[in-house]
Amino acid sequence: MARNAFRLINSLAALAWLTVGGYGVWQILDQDSGEYWQIPYLILTLALVVGGVLTVVAVWNMSRGGERPPLRWTGVAFCALAVVLSTVAAWALPVWMTLFGIGFGLIALSGSKPWRRAVALLAAAQLVGMAVMFTAMAAEVGRRDEYGDHPAAFGIGLVVTAGATVWSLYQLDRSASHDHARNDGGILLSGSGGI
Repeated sequence: MARNAFRLINSLAALAWLTVGGYGVWQILDQDSGEYWQIPYLILTLALVVGGVLTVVAVWNMSRGGERPPLRWTGVAFCALAVVLSTVAAWALPVWMTLFGIGFGLIALSGSKPWRRAVALLAAAQLVGMAVMFTAMAAEVGRRDEYGDHPAAFGIGLVVTAGATVWSLYQLDRSASHDHARNDGGILLSGSGGI
């Protein structure tokens, strides 16, 4: 993949995850009540799917040449399942966060190149966001909705996950720049440009 194409994919993934975080802010501000929830929820779902797919594509490209291909394939399968489930049920944060966390964790374990740390950060972003969400739910942050949930707690979890994912994508881009500069394999980049 050309360096510029990789950067574009990574940047679009980050933008999509920022949109996911924006939905989290919307929930924190208690805007999730009433009859006008469908359009923001649709935006969340689309951003989550686009962000998930593009993040998996970027990680897939970075992790080529890893030492343990079966582990990589298993991780990609978990991530693909997370994307599919987020399409159907973006509201099921613990499900897709867990699947993304496991998937990115397995991909990180499949290699030893510089990209490994950035992919491990992607896994941690999902799992830390979920832990923050459960902590906020246990603390009963915000109002309780008609389903017994705390939308602000979900929003906080989304903001943490999105912010940490964007940071991880930045680290992935930096890893790609280092790989490109050293021509060390793992990612096939051509063209010019660095960070």
